[in-house]
Amino acid sequence: MKEDQFSDLVKKLLSDTFEQLGYKFSDDCFFLNRSNGFSNVVSFDFDGNKSFRVFVGVDYPYDQEFDKDVPPEGARLCRYFTGGSLSENPKDIFFKNEQQLIQHLERFKGFFVNVIKPDFFDAVKTPEDYADSLPETECIVKFEIYKNEKVNKKAIDEAKVVIDSYKNMLDIPKIKRFIDNEVKAFLSANT
Repeated sequence: MKEDQFSDLVKKLLSDTFEQLGYKFSDDCFFLNRSNGFSNVVSFDFDGNKSFRVFVGVDYPYDQEFDKDVPPEGARLCRYFTGGSLSENPKDIFFKNEQQLIQHLERFKGFFVNVIKPDFFDAVKTPEDYADSLPETECIVKFEIYKNEKVNKKAIDEAKVVIDSYKNMLDIPKIKRFIDNEVKAFLSANT
């Protein structure tokens, strides 16, 4: 199967469902830039042969404006569809022929409507929810969101995580400036 055939099949099988929910399609990606500032993205990555991955993510551009008609460049809160659940680890979904691919896409469509949308996308209602759901590897983003949203207790806790996570990188001027001018300054003002 060629990439354009894969894309055409994804669009043909899933567009009606996604469009009814307000999503747009661009480059093997369905996206919805929500009015509350969050972007939902479902991206299909075809390997060019007999497998694909499905990336599901939520992005919150807390530090910039976004165009409602442009898909996000990625997402910090992300999971991968495994064929029957969501995981933090990518998983290839294999198919032998077009009929098997159609079955996988139909299964994904049902899972999206019944699980991903209500339990993953709709669960993120506020910036604090979003930050709470991010992995600790995103500690700087979590800190910035909590600080901007004035959730001071969580911002203080996350500031400590940032300092601990970056303590061995203080020889990098940009990181040291951020830690000193943003993180430590926030802790001094709030503890």
